[in-house]
Amino acid sequence: MKKVICYLFVVFFASNLDAQDIHFSQYFMSPLTLNPALTASFNGKYRVAANYRNQWWKITDNFGTPTFHTYSGSFDMVIPTGAWDNSRVGIGLTVFGDRAGNGALTTNSAMLSIAYHRAVDRFGKHVLSLGLQGGIVSKRVFINDLVFESQLEDLGFNTNLPNGEVGNAGKPIIYPDFNLGALWRSMPADRFRYSIGFSLFHVARPKESLLNNADNRLAPRYVAHASAEFDVSDYFTITPSFLFMYQAAAQEYVGGIGIKYALTDEFKVTAGAYYRYNDAAIPVIGIKWKGLQAGVSYDVNISGLRAATKTQGSLEVSAIYIFGEDDRRRADENYCPSF
Repeated sequence: MKKVICYLFVVFFASNLDAQDIHFSQYFMSPLTLNPALTASFNGKYRVAANYRNQWWKITDNFGTPTFHTYSGSFDMVIPTGAWDNSRVGIGLTVFGDRAGNGALTTNSAMLSIAYHRAVDRFGKHVLSLGLQGGIVSKRVFINDLVFESQLEDLGFNTNLPNGEVGNAGKPIIYPDFNLGALWRSMPADRFRYSIGFSLFHVARPKESLLNNADNRLAPRYVAHASAEFDVSDYFTITPSFLFMYQAAAQEYVGGIGIKYALTDEFKVTAGAYYRYNDAAIPVIGIKWKGLQAGVSYDVNISGLRAATKTQGSLEVSAIYIFGEDDRRRADENYCPSF
């Protein structure tokens, strides 16, 4: 029965590839997969980020291993432009991989990004950023790990029978992809900062088909996100945030609030509660120590799939390290919840 369930997942992805892209519950910890304009949007010189998501533990392969995994890693940096008053440029590289289902629909990508950040005031408290991202995507279904209707016999499935699939089934597809983004960051008061961003993924709508369907194109993904930081005191900060994504018939709404408490000047503890509409409740805990931010979240499944998952959702671990971070209060950093 597990194979049948996983087969249905893969059929959905293989026959309707304009389904929603990969996503992270801690989206604020994966900046370059959220918005290209976030490239080098931080207070420091270099940034390294890593994310891992293990989804639906109860849906496993024949060896009892969970079959839905997503990971990403990125590096971005500020290019010194001392001659450009109130401006700077950032470049970055991000890679991600995703495995979905017992048939292992795998997606791998490597993307380069560049962003231009322009302060619109002399103190750098209000910054407009524009970003561009481009790279290569590879997808494949390991078709021999699937079972099909043609392999059904009286006593069950016989995987030695022909599966009846033709065309490029089982062969990898590779295509270029391009994304755009814009971001506005502002610090109107010493204890209040906010950011609003928009991004568009798959601008060129690349052709994508595992079954030789040349007319199948990847639908664009539209993203809007916003966040803020309120310093209630020198030790306590409130960080609300919101994310909206739309792709073809798929929509995602995530909102919530985080808190950050400073135990010392260098060490802070964080906690948050988020909600993905009609899908999951997401508690998050984390720390911030010097240039390191780390967080752990868990999706508690509340959707119709909870009968299969027994309300168990996704474990997610994220970390960001910023080299050369300083304590200046500026608008030119990403004011998402600091986990």
